[in-house]
Amino acid sequence: MDDNDGNSRPVSDLIDDTSVENLIFQAVEDDLPEEEPKDKESDNQSSSEASQPLNDDEQISSDASGSLLADIYEPTTLDHTPQWQRLFSYMVSVSLGCSMLLPFNAIIGVPDYWETEYPGANFEFAASMIFSLGNPFVYLIMIFLLRLLSPTTWLATSMTGIIAVFLVLPVVPFIFGGFSKYVALGLIFLCGIMYSVMGSAVMSIASSAGSAHIQAVMTGQGTAGIAAIGLRIVTKVFIELGLIPAKYEAFASAMLFFSVAGLLFASAFPLYLAEKAMQKAAAAHASSEPEEDMVALTAPDPTSGKAGSESETLGDQLEDGLLGATEPGVAVDGVAQTPTKAAALGIYLARIWMILRAQWPFNFSVAAVFCVTTACFPGLVTAVPSIVPVLNRTGWFPVIQLTIFMIGDQAGRFVTKYRYGRVPRRLVAPLSIVRAVLSGPAFLALYILRARFAFDPFPMLLTAAFAVSNGILGAESFMFAGDKVPPELRDLSGVLMQLSQMTALLIGTILGLLFAYIPAI
Repeated sequence: MDDNDGNSRPVSDLIDDTSVENLIFQAVEDDLPEEEPKDKESDNQSSSEASQPLNDDEQISSDASGSLLADIYEPTTLDHTPQWQRLFSYMVSVSLGCSMLLPFNAIIGVPDYWETEYPGANFEFAASMIFSLGNPFVYLIMIFLLRLLSPTTWLATSMTGIIAVFLVLPVVPFIFGGFSKYVALGLIFLCGIMYSVMGSAVMSIASSAGSAHIQAVMTGQGTAGIAAIGLRIVTKVFIELGLIPAKYEAFASAMLFFSVAGLLFASAFPLYLAEKAMQKAAAAHASSEPEEDMVALTAPDPTSGKAGSESETLGDQLEDGLLGATEPGVAVDGVAQTPTKAAALGIYLARIWMILRAQWPFNFSVAAVFCVTTACFPGLVTAVPSIVPVLNRTGWFPVIQLTIFMIGDQAGRFVTKYRYGRVPRRLVAPLSIVRAVLSGPAFLALYILRARFAFDPFPMLLTAAFAVSNGILGAESFMFAGDKVPPELRDLSGVLMQLSQMTALLIGTILGLLFAYIPAI
């Protein structure tokens, strides 16, 4: 690039002299189409309108204008997609969200089965912690690996591994005998790794598409909880009715549970492939009949030799350099630029830092929400006894508590689709702190006093409030975070939010495991 004296300068010098964040935003601006000249009156009117602050609803509705699915909060004028296709796209996001969280819900949703196979070992606490142990590290790695492969490849690989674990877990006690506990924990750890890979792909897809898709994924995650607990209720009913021989009831119940869960889990992948096919068909149709108000979403050919906005942006080149692309550098002012790996890594890390600076309140709120949730659920929530002895003896009261939580969590996630169900974004982080301060000690007190206090309505109402607040605050944290960064960075934004969530889940499960060893008073 030429400096003021007309001398050629390398990219590394440019990076040293110029703010990295300005380069990033310039790269984004270079990709935007140039606006047509306007008369002075219309220009003043536009400036006046632009100066007015957007409310929460308008900001949410503004971030999905380029997606195939028109924003469910306020449809845009650019989207001419048929209603049935937009609804199908929304349901695909719901199914991906369901598949994303179903593995974790399947592992924690069978505490009675773990107690039957591994009595007195607090296996449900250990399983929850082991599942979450590798999640933060995998998400951290996926920040750098995400764009190396397509989302379809990441989904197919991770789903295959999770289904294999589902099918093997019920037969582990028959094959490994006394070592089955450790083999089961190893498989659960592997399932957690695959779960993190899949979660990275799903959240990058949803975050890139906009808040409507993020809300759909959150709703799907709540649906996963309801599906898991519904399956568990069915399998317990089979046992209670004597439809499964007592000798094999634990194995048969678990096999039925994990098999059906695996089928539900795998069903999202063909739906996603069908949506991808529709997107390709829509893109082909749009290219054959171009419209003036549609913006191209694909980058121009970097080998075209054209400089300026018609060529690949400098930020994209640096990112390609980090990811190992071999394309030649674009000519800037007639001088070919070949960014170094160090420069590419610097820009990439700067993008991540920029995202964190922009959305840190929501990273914090999602961490606060899910840390206290996993510290209390399912361990403390399901350990509180019932005043009805038969519910304790048959193991139904923990199932009732699980059901209340799953339904309440799903209700909280779903109502964020509507205006009346949303909390103002400025209150999300404060309310997350209040929730953690109040609910955590309450469940811990019930657990410590479990030998002296048993009054079913109190823990059930507490669980319901705990679940609804988890759904609302957790979903809104993800939805609002995407508004803080440019569309080109939203896939990384979604993965960084998942990293915050998984780190909180790990800390929460460790706390929950420690709480399990607190004796009753």
